[in-house]
Amino acid sequence: MNNPETRQSLTRDEPEAFEVIFRTQSPRIFKFIYFRVRTVEDAKDLTAETFLQAWKVLQEKRKVQYMRALLYRIARNFTTPAFSLFS
Repeated sequence: MNNPETRQSLTRDEPEAFEVIFRTQSPRIFKFIYFRVRTVEDAKDLTAETFLQAWKVLQEKRKVQYMRALLYRIARNFTTPAFSLFS
């Protein structure tokens, strides 16, 4: 279960694994965000911000147990009107 695409946890010492997660999860995160903000440019910006925030969390915590859950939580927070950068 060392495949970064299928594993749930990630440590900060695995930048290559984070890259794989970005490549595999960014289309899903983009779609999630797009259906909430309805503009491609905002969705692209917020997708990038989501992964940047996830990287920062990973660097601070050293390990993230559920990476996909973290990504969706960050994306949801960015797209909720009270937290939205583009509202």
